[in-house]
Amino acid sequence: MESLTIAVVSSAIGGVAGKLTEKAWDSGKRWLTSYFKDHHPKAIKKAEQNALHFLMELAERVKQLEEEMKNDEALKQKITSALEDPDFSSLLKDALIASSKTEAGDKHKILARLVSERLRQQSDSLAALTASLSCRAVELMTIKQLRFLAVAAVVFFVRPPQLPPTISVGKYVDWLAHSLSPFLPIESLHMQELLHLEALSCLRYEFYIERDLKQILSGPFQPGGYWEIDRFIHEDPIGKQLFRVWKEVLQHVHLTTVGVMVGVYVHDELTGTRTRMTC
Repeated sequence: MESLTIAVVSSAIGGVAGKLTEKAWDSGKRWLTSYFKDHHPKAIKKAEQNALHFLMELAERVKQLEEEMKNDEALKQKITSALEDPDFSSLLKDALIASSKTEAGDKHKILARLVSERLRQQSDSLAALTASLSCRAVELMTIKQLRFLAVAAVVFFVRPPQLPPTISVGKYVDWLAHSLSPFLPIESLHMQELLHLEALSCLRYEFYIERDLKQILSGPFQPGGYWEIDRFIHEDPIGKQLFRVWKEVLQHVHLTTVGVMVGVYVHDELTGTRTRMTC
């Protein structure tokens, strides 16, 4: 049944993405057999089903990457020979094992994004190294923590494609509301959850620091955008939720490269966007 599923998926996807999927499953079955060799047969069966779901997600993303860069022969060759790269193969193994342990489709999507984006990167780049750390972090955090990192990424990192002078502060506020709306209600984290994220190298938490949310959000528009941002965080229902979480915990948070990467990818999944990482 598993082989039939992969055959159907790889045939439907086609191209180098389909071939990579088949090769990934050939290796993946061996990785899973080794990792779960002393586990209950039903646990092994479930792990294989979870891993297959992840590979289907990965196949779609590699196909999208292939279509976006269809004239890039170097990328096609990189996808074709991806499993010959020990660094990529190691990341794929970590992601597949992580995905096999959970039915959470949200995690499968983030792991698939991490692996597919790795195909754009050089092995010794900061982005590639961050992807490996991010894969391990995603496995060990809750969905609530993933969503928190996404909100933090919107506040500190993600910005609309257009910035001043080509976008008005009003349009920017609309973009903020749109970017945050999939995370409603915006949830805070208690201290143990924050310390867990710190242990996973996703953030640094500084108890005694206080920052101005209005200044951070309106940075590109200083000084003219203050009043619009002020209205958003004190009067808009979404902005008010953000401001509450900001005062409770978010103002004390500094994201690491891992926290940014995971947060951006979660944000992209829930908003249907595709942010390009530059680290």
